[in-house]
Amino acid sequence: MSERIGVHDLAAYTESSDAGRTHMQIITRSTLAGNLDEYLDNATRQAIEVESPHHSKLVMLPHAEYERLKEVEDAYWAICAEKAMENGLASPEEVQRLLTERANEAA
Repeated sequence: MSERIGVHDLAAYTESSDAGRTHMQIITRSTLAGNLDEYLDNATRQAIEVESPHHSKLVMLPHAEYERLKEVEDAYWAICAEKAMENGLASPEEVQRLLTERANEAA
């Protein structure tokens, strides 16, 4: 997100982008293993949670949803940075350095 947004804008963005979503499908790891092609295809349209008693949960989601979540996270950090500067908790240089470090870690 290149434009400047505020907290209320972020709330409106996340609420409006929820429209038309379906609930996440939940399957077991063995079900995924037995029907991998089917679930990879399904995951292009909806999020799928994979459960396993001995492993961490996994969520497969459409790439567009992943990109939307990254935008929401970027907006969140931009708001945090803006608030930190407004409240004198960080200089613009410090904020830029921290955001750059965070972006490098995510890459």
